[in-house]
Amino acid sequence: GDLLFQVVFYAQLAKEEGRFEFDGVVDGITRKLLRRHPHVFPTGELYATPETPRLTDEQVNLRWDEIKAEERAEKSGVPEQLSLLDDVPAALP
Repeated sequence: GDLLFQVVFYAQLAKEEGRFEFDGVVDGITRKLLRRHPHVFPTGELYATPETPRLTDEQVNLRWDEIKAEERAEKSGVPEQLSLLDDVPAALP
C-alpha cells in the first residue's frame, strides 16, 4: 500500500508540474512487461491464447539477454556486443 501511494503521489505531483501523468506510467510499465517477458506474453499482447508453445529455461534466459542488449543499444544508439561480464556491476572487484 505504501509503495503504491508513493507512485500515485509522485505521479500527481508530476502531473501538476506538466511533466507526465499516471496513465503514461502504467502504459510504460505494461509495455516493458510485455516486451521483457515473451515467455508469458508471446504475442506481445496483454491477452494471449493459451495455445502458445512453452519455452525452456535456456530459451527464456537467451531471449532475456537479447532483449536487454536491444534496450541498451536503443538507449545508447550503438549496437552492443554481449560479454560474460556485462551483468556484473562495475563496482565489484
